[in-house]
Amino acid sequence: MTSHKHKRSCTSARCGGCLSEYSRAVSHNTPTRNINGVNRNGLEITPGLILDFEAGELDEQTTLGLFQYLVDTGIAWQLQGSYGRTAECLIQRGLIEGRV
Repeated sequence: MTSHKHKRSCTSARCGGCLSEYSRAVSHNTPTRNINGVNRNGLEITPGLILDFEAGELDEQTTLGLFQYLVDTGIAWQLQGSYGRTAECLIQRGLIEGRV
């Protein structure tokens, strides 16, 4: 993953401003086995998608779709803290919607 200096106006989902905390806290013990479903845009969410995210292999659109699903289901706050912090950052920046 190529990093760049975070700017307040940055809108990249892979920007260090939202995901730097996540990158430092990634754990291979993340309980992903219960993550299965389809997000509101038809993206299939599987434990493998979480693993791809952790490996830095998702594009921006898929990353945002994944986090929208995690927020919609409340799972973002059941996983390790970095997922919730990343979700909050993406919500605050208007890149995904908060839970309704």
